[in-house]
Amino acid sequence: MENVSITDFECLANDGNEFFIARIYRSKGEVDFDGLQNIINAQLGGFEEIHGYFFPCLKPKCRQSAAKQMEETFAALEDNELEIDKLWLDIQVHGGNWGDDKDHNRAFIKELIVEAEKRIEKVGIYTQNDSWKNIVGLDWNFAKNKYLWYPRFNRTPVSLPGL
Repeated sequence: MENVSITDFECLANDGNEFFIARIYRSKGEVDFDGLQNIINAQLGGFEEIHGYFFPCLKPKCRQSAAKQMEETFAALEDNELEIDKLWLDIQVHGGNWGDDKDHNRAFIKELIVEAEKRIEKVGIYTQNDSWKNIVGLDWNFAKNKYLWYPRFNRTPVSLPGL
């Protein structure tokens, strides 16, 4: 990911865009410092509403717990004197990041949400119906009161049980 210039953010803001979503954690298990720089540039470019996009890294690929990943992310935001208005957790099968153990996946996501909510009020889930079904099952509803962001590639609205 490359940094977006302040000038480009000014142009986007002048075109009526109201918020920006920056990736702040990468699926390979590290804070995305380019994303943090983009938050700075977006603020300087006139954006007032900034969201963070968190792509978790799961064991055995990563050694850090969900809590530790969230802790590192918010420490990096704080170290750079940055705040976000909403946090999006990327929960999708893309990249083979999730295992077949739904109970483990549920526990990991729950830990992400609990740790995030210690630091920010608005937490949402980015997912697709098939991803959610395969990762946690359609009968899990711990995240039912969270914001939902789902791609509509075919423009057909979907309803996700449990969300």
